[in-house]
Amino acid sequence: MSANHLRKDKTCLNCGREVPERFCTHCGQENVEPHETFAHLVGHFFQDITHYDSKAWITIRDLLFKPGLLTKLYLAGKRQSFVNPIRMYVFTSFVFFLVLAYVGPHHDPYEVHAPGDDIDTQAYTSSIDSIDARARRADEQPGLNASVTLLSDTAFTHILRTTVGEPERAVRQYDSVQATIPAAEQSRGTERFFARSFLYMHGKYGSNVGRALLDKLQHNVPKMMFVFLPLFALLLQMLYRRKGLVYADHAIFTIHFHTFLFLLGIVSFLLDHWLHTEWFSSIAFLLSGIYFVIALKRVYAQSTRKSLLKAAIVFITYSLSILLIIVGYVISILAFV
Repeated sequence: MSANHLRKDKTCLNCGREVPERFCTHCGQENVEPHETFAHLVGHFFQDITHYDSKAWITIRDLLFKPGLLTKLYLAGKRQSFVNPIRMYVFTSFVFFLVLAYVGPHHDPYEVHAPGDDIDTQAYTSSIDSIDARARRADEQPGLNASVTLLSDTAFTHILRTTVGEPERAVRQYDSVQATIPAAEQSRGTERFFARSFLYMHGKYGSNVGRALLDKLQHNVPKMMFVFLPLFALLLQMLYRRKGLVYADHAIFTIHFHTFLFLLGIVSFLLDHWLHTEWFSSIAFLLSGIYFVIALKRVYAQSTRKSLLKAAIVFITYSLSILLIIVGYVISILAFV
């Protein structure tokens, strides 16, 4: 911008403070004339775009190819040359889940599949047939009845077959069957809860019940990240508590690492989709582990052996925690059907 657009009045139009030079030291607004020419607006637009693009590309480049460098620079106070970690994470995660929706199966996950609708359903029906056969063999050998699981029950599978599209009737039939057997053999507590919930979901979606649950889970993963990220940072804080870093420092590492995972996922999922393979996702999984170890070593300045050990501890603990959270979420879905 040329100097002739600067206001002679040194009072900031935004906050009313005195502006010593070009920018207000209090709010940062440039002290220029409010009525600008069109050419000036166009110039301002391109200046902002090219400035942001250069920061974005530098940030992406360093995230992908220099493990831990951005975190180390950020903690050292060198932040102006890179996109803010949270802003970069939000944008990258948005693109990642957009790509995930693009490469995923394009079908209605809530469509009710009755037996014989498609190949998947026929396979599902065959699996129920095998359960029936196992249950009948158990009936012929009374000594084995105690070992027959809930799904190895001919009455249960009969309800599965005959109540697709009628979830309420499925639950009523289950309750009726339970009422006809001795009290000591009736399902109780957790077993009863899962049986009724599964029958309701199966009655509602048929053999598509798995896809429906997966779709519900996938739509809520972005929200779950607000639990996963703080948990990951907490694990780092526990492992590196002697490094003199505060929780927010570990959170920055966490955000940078997960942004890298999203970037890697975007590239690998698209390549797998376009080239009809799964190799790129497998390679990306291995690369993410190597990247994590290198990033830990660079940021926390420990030996390769210690970094490997702590990376394994974080990976195992984090994976188990995610699994427990997902199981809890699925249970909550079943509890409110």
